[in-house]
Amino acid sequence: MGAGTAFALRGNSGPSPTWSDEFNGPAGSAPDPAFWSAVVNGAGGGNQELEYYIPAANALDGNGDLVITASRNNGTYRAWYGPSQFTSGKIWTKGKLAFRYGRLEVRAAYPCAGQPGAWPGIWMLGTNYQDVGWPACGEIDIFESFGVNRSATQISGTVHTAGGSKGQLSQLPASNAATNFHVYSLDWSPTALDIGVDGNTYCTVKKGDLGRAWPFNQPFFLILNLAIGGTEGGSVPPGASFPYAGRFDYVRLYGGELYQAMGQTG
Repeated sequence: MGAGTAFALRGNSGPSPTWSDEFNGPAGSAPDPAFWSAVVNGAGGGNQELEYYIPAANALDGNGDLVITASRNNGTYRAWYGPSQFTSGKIWTKGKLAFRYGRLEVRAAYPCAGQPGAWPGIWMLGTNYQDVGWPACGEIDIFESFGVNRSATQISGTVHTAGGSKGQLSQLPASNAATNFHVYSLDWSPTALDIGVDGNTYCTVKKGDLGRAWPFNQPFFLILNLAIGGTEGGSVPPGASFPYAGRFDYVRLYGGELYQAMGQTG
């Protein structure tokens, strides 16, 4: 689970969360560094994305939410395409926390949903990512909203492996779009992944659905981000109303296995 990093297994069979982050803290502070690291780059994520990820884009609001904010930028950083046009945020538990099995819940709202260029996600990668690369490490997309579709009600859950991908779209009611808070979830067993929203499973991937590829018997780390542009964000017109934002109320793991870097607390 990362070269040079020692992990300890911490389990919990009771009704309380095995682990959670409620995003409590002073306004403007970074998410808990015992759990999260900020990604810093403008590499495009392999999808021709336009954002340059900076730590300052990930901040607690002082009222129990983490806010990831995407803003226009006038070339402060050097992105893959040249001077940066946008900044945004991406945090992950890579090298600090990893999870296997159980139920993961993320309560989040995306005021940016349906806006041109917005591509927010809640997703996971296998901890052998740096050793075997993508997609052999496996990817679990618990939530995505695609700005290219200009829809605040359409959400997506997808699984990627070396044997292929399987996903499903789900439609939220117009009166309760992704701009509002919902609980996005992953129920993970040794033989199946169930992706859902508000207690309703809409995407199930079973062992054997994607040939022999099943990288989901190892721990994964969690990623929260707000990409701009790219293959699924789509183009960003000059009149797009920035800043964009994603808000996170909590992340909770029930049951399952929590792997925590030695020396970290929480």
